[in-house]
Amino acid sequence: MTGIIFMATTILLQWTQPDPPFPEFKIHVGTSPGTYNTIHEVGNVTEFLIPNLDYDSSYYLAVEGVGGDSSVFSDEFHYHTKKNPNLKPIVIGVRDN
Repeated sequence: MTGIIFMATTILLQWTQPDPPFPEFKIHVGTSPGTYNTIHEVGNVTEFLIPNLDYDSSYYLAVEGVGGDSSVFSDEFHYHTKKNPNLKPIVIGVRDN
């Protein structure tokens, strides 16, 4: 993988096609290291946008190149999304004891 761009709740993954090239790529996404609960089959592209992630959450990602009977995984990347900037504490009431 050659690039990864993080925004508050969106991740844009970018990578280069190896030589010889893979005809297909998959993006693996999970919330624990090495455990991927979502797999995006993205085809023969070299970037993929993952939008609408939860605020203040950890994500682990890997790109898999697939060709014939073989596949190769990239290193795993970790990102923790930022807290929601629109959430502010609200005081419901104050009580003296």
